[in-house]
Amino acid sequence: KSSGPTFKGLYDSQVKLTNGQTVTADDAYLLESILDPDKLIVQGYQPGVMSSVIKKGQIQQDQAKQLVDFIKKQK
Repeated sequence: KSSGPTFKGLYDSQVKLTNGQTVTADDAYLLESILDPDKLIVQGYQPGVMSSVIKKGQIQQDQAKQLVDFIKKQK
């Protein structure tokens, strides 16, 4: 069974992507990753891991914002 990166301490952390970029896990990054799970892949994970469970467009914008708020609280 596969899983994605942990939410604990994720918000505002630096995230290394498979394309070599390092990004900050801020509201914009998290929203984009929730709405399109295969767009930005965290290093060490393969495309399709998250989208096998959550398809692009399956989560609505307001639901994604609620998830981001939840992630912010995971310290």
